[in-house]
Parts: sequence; structure tokens; C-alpha cells
Amino acid sequence: MLDDGSSEDTECWVREKMLGVRVVHLYENRGLAAALNDGIRSLEGGAIMLLTSEITLAPDCIKRLVDGLKSTG
Repeated sequence: MLDDGSSEDTECWVREKMLGVRVVHLYENRGLAAALNDGIRSLEGGAIMLLTSEITLAPDCIKRLVDGLKSTG
């Protein structure tokens, strides 16, 4: 999870409710594109899924994305 200096309690909520999710905290809000670039640079691994708090996912979204990634080799 990437928090770009927000004043919301999202970071605390994620730390309490979503154990195992790594939180990248930026201390100032420099805008969406800069925050996403900083977040992407901090990642390890080959797949990235960019979401914002306004997005609602289908219940099977992650499974379908993983299945799709597996099928492309």
C-alpha cells in the first residue's frame, strides 16, 4: 500500500486489518504520478497492480488476474 502523505486513516486501517501488506509511506503529497512512480520503484517482483481508494474490485478479481498472468507465461 502506498500512502502519499494523506490525512486519512487508511494507513492505520491497513496496518491493523491487512497483516502482511507492506505500507510505503511518503511524507508529502507530491501528486498521483509522482507517488505512483515512488511506489513502483520500491517494489520487488514482476507484477504491479495500481489501485486507488475509489476502485471497487470484483470478488474474484485477483484470482482472474493471477490466472491471466500464468497463462501468458
